[in-house]
Amino acid sequence: MGVKRIKNALAIVVLTKRRFPFANVLLGLGIYAIGILISVHYNFLDYFLKIWYFPLASFGIIWVSSLWTWGFAFLQRMFEELGSTFEIEELQFKKVVEDLVRRLSNDKRALLFSIPGFAFLIYHTWLIQTGGLVIPFIEPSAVSTNLVMFVYVMALFAFVMYFIFASVYLLFNGLLFLKKTTRFPIRIRLLQKKKVKLDKTNQVILGSTIGWFVGVSFVMTILFVYSSTVVFSFLVFVVAFGMLFFFIPQLLFRNSIRNSKENLLDKVESEFSIKVKFPLSSECNINEALLLCAIFDKVERISEWSFETSTLFKLFSSVVIPVAVFLMGLIL
Repeated sequence: MGVKRIKNALAIVVLTKRRFPFANVLLGLGIYAIGILISVHYNFLDYFLKIWYFPLASFGIIWVSSLWTWGFAFLQRMFEELGSTFEIEELQFKKVVEDLVRRLSNDKRALLFSIPGFAFLIYHTWLIQTGGLVIPFIEPSAVSTNLVMFVYVMALFAFVMYFIFASVYLLFNGLLFLKKTTRFPIRIRLLQKKKVKLDKTNQVILGSTIGWFVGVSFVMTILFVYSSTVVFSFLVFVVAFGMLFFFIPQLLFRNSIRNSKENLLDKVESEFSIKVKFPLSSECNINEALLLCAIFDKVERISEWSFETSTLFKLFSSVVIPVAVFLMGLIL
């Protein structure tokens, strides 16, 4: 199960797959340790340890790389659930899945998708160098003129930008996959309860959304050097994108469930008109009518939403995280 079964994944996921214990943690701590070694060598360790941007960036890398590894590990379960829920031929669904995995495993596309993040980092650095932005701490001249430290900082935050924009790339391709899948009707089973169960799929969607809210909250702290308007705009983007990523699949599922319900109800009505003759004279005719009415009622009662109420509670609770970070930044 997981990355080893899918085999194809972004390089960072392959690097941190389960056979390397705590590899995600070692990745983030290793990057932070490099900064410490540079600081010790050039005698500004006290300054490096005081700047909370560095541990925050390293923790963000640990968080997002762990989420990517978790996401790829759960993909196989999601594929199995969707394949059994939607009326799609096995070979056809296999092609859709292979197309998704190929897209998700494309490091070059993920890097290209991250170019806006790299451009923002360069612009951000240029503003600081030219005095257009005032950083909230005093930078010793030994640090500001140190080329090795400059390269380290740029590489660290380029890594952070890659994780953010590559995450958007992964989520966007996930939405395209779900759109292709939901073009097919859903199998409505009369023995199921009042909902079409997509628990594993919704678990991946909810987990990815919460991970997005937490991950970008780290980045928001770096933006506090800008005006509150810029940070608030970023907050709106973060919340809007997360909500869209959760609710677009739910709307796609709802549309598919609704269409399948309408088709099945039409079939029951057609069968009723053919098999049941009025007046209901025979016991067989009455039993047939009662059975079809029960089936009609059962199908009609099936919810058009696939998620539980508790899922919404978890979703809206997670929105508190970026909002709290934003309010903390205004106060502090």
